Amino acid sequence: MTQRSASSAALLRDGGRPLLALLLVALLLKVVIAAAALGGNPLTRHLISDSRYYVERAAGIAGVLDDPRADEPYHLPPLYPWLLAVVPGAAAGDVTGVLLVQAVAGTALLAGVWLLTRRRASRAAAFAAVMITLAYGPLTFFETKVLGDALAAALLIGWLVACDGLALATSRGNATAAEAARPERPLLRGALVGALIGATSLLRPQALVLAIIGPVWAARRQPRVGLVMALTTALMLVPSVVHNTRTDGGEWTLVSDNGGVNLWLANTGPVSGTFNTYLEDFGSIDGQAAAARRVAEDLAGEPLSYAGVSRTMTGEALAVIASEPATFLRRVGWRMLALVESFETGAVGFFDVERRWIPPLWLLPLPFGVLLGAWLAARVLTLGQRDTSPSALPALPTCAAVLMVVATALVFFHYSRFRLPLVPILAVDLMTRVNRLRHSAAGRPSRGAWFAAVLAGAAAVGVSYAPAPHHDDVLASGWTTMAETRLLDVQPGSLDVLEECLAHAERALTIRPGFARAELLAAQTELMLGRFDACADRTERILQHMPGFPPAVLLRARLLAVPHPDNPHHDMDRAAEQLLGLDMAPGIDAQTRRGISEVRRMLERQQREESR
Repeated sequence: MTQRSASSAALLRDGGRPLLALLLVALLLKVVIAAAALGGNPLTRHLISDSRYYVERAAGIAGVLDDPRADEPYHLPPLYPWLLAVVPGAAAGDVTGVLLVQAVAGTALLAGVWLLTRRRASRAAAFAAVMITLAYGPLTFFETKVLGDALAAALLIGWLVACDGLALATSRGNATAAEAARPERPLLRGALVGALIGATSLLRPQALVLAIIGPVWAARRQPRVGLVMALTTALMLVPSVVHNTRTDGGEWTLVSDNGGVNLWLANTGPVSGTFNTYLEDFGSIDGQAAAARRVAEDLAGEPLSYAGVSRTMTGEALAVIASEPATFLRRVGWRMLALVESFETGAVGFFDVERRWIPPLWLLPLPFGVLLGAWLAARVLTLGQRDTSPSALPALPTCAAVLMVVATALVFFHYSRFRLPLVPILAVDLMTRVNRLRHSAAGRPSRGAWFAAVLAGAAAVGVSYAPAPHHDDVLASGWTTMAETRLLDVQPGSLDVLEECLAHAERALTIRPGFARAELLAAQTELMLGRFDACADRTERILQHMPGFPPAVLLRARLLAVPHPDNPHHDMDRAAEQLLGLDMAPGIDAQTRRGISEVRRMLERQQREESR
């Protein structure tokens, strides 16, 4: 029996001790996984790319460190660094507290799944929906990352729960006596929904679509509620708009300026189902804003504000789409396959690599494609059934949430962490339809319907496991990133760690022969192990295929500068020539410049020693 008109508190009480026990077990499991990630996974202990950006911004906001980007508009959405600034220890680099916050948010998401399902289906169906959602490992995996994706998913499901309550409060036919006696409650619910839209948008700018659709949906039910919702959302966005406008010469940017950059990266580079940039400067978020400014100013032929950079890159991307529609459609096709696949795609978190260092994650085995196949089969079985009860999810809000996720994948690029909100939505709808099948007055579906359902479900699972060109790139990048991060643990005499890093790089090269990052990492490790000839061979192999590649030229200079008796390549004059060539090369990033300075100091010490 469903409890459509019951309040959220009553629905949670209806779950009783079994629901409380399930949520506590889920929270405990999430905490254990977070602890395992902190203890054994280098990519959790050491911050890279987006994570480092967020912590650096948080340190500036909290006053722990000077913020070199304080006078720039937000390049990434601002809510996450604001949160990190108030979580104890996070701004100083201790991420334990924020992982606990994310574990609690993930558990609240499960409670939201219970509420959405129980209002439409039996207790058993609601418990099943919660367990299905918990069984999808990436939802918990990304709670162990210093990224806003897990929180964004929890906020979006909270938004759907709030919309569901608002739909009930503004529906006279389903309003309870208590709700009818409190006419101000829909306005409070509308304000809550608006606040959740604003918070989600400050984590994921594409959620701004909800700021349009949400108030329109609410205004159709009660105009005043739609107005309150829109005003609350606008108030939530005011701090970021003020900051962006003040720091960008009066240019108006709502949340962050990287939307145009992402659109440009996704539609002007190689055809791929995921992020794949052909410019090394865009590989890390640390220097992406500066790199984007250089590229956009070259395109425009004039100095640009950060908002101007975003507009220029948006215009360039749209022009490419218009001039090469067939290529754009190929990109969309690959992204559509990436959206439904069971392979987990990442650039900061690599689920298929990292779960080897987080053993409890193997307890959460559900692949995305299996859930998708089960949902599609249930959809086919209930096709044409007329449901006279108000058991569907709020149609417009749910469609808006799904549209946000799908459009991000198809128009921009796909990371599997972007689709996290789809999992609880699929689980709720799946169990609602299973419940409907069990209690349908029309009787059991026909054999033909079962055949079509099994066929559709099997097709979805098959497509989800189909190999794609970006899989090797992602796995090779994952193993290389693991090796690069593991190098941060190297201490004097840590030969075992160096050998482990080299093994990771070799594994990446086995998956993707010629992968420059892995080859460079392997060459660096060979140098640290004192294998000078192997380092030289790998470095020359990179430069043969990528002449002038600055990190490889720097490594060659470093090899030439090492004054070891077993180093037959030692040549101070050639090393100085390599550095001079790097000094004259355009677009050298800060990390390479630090390396140049380090090698130059090494050469200066040798010259002083020789002159004595």
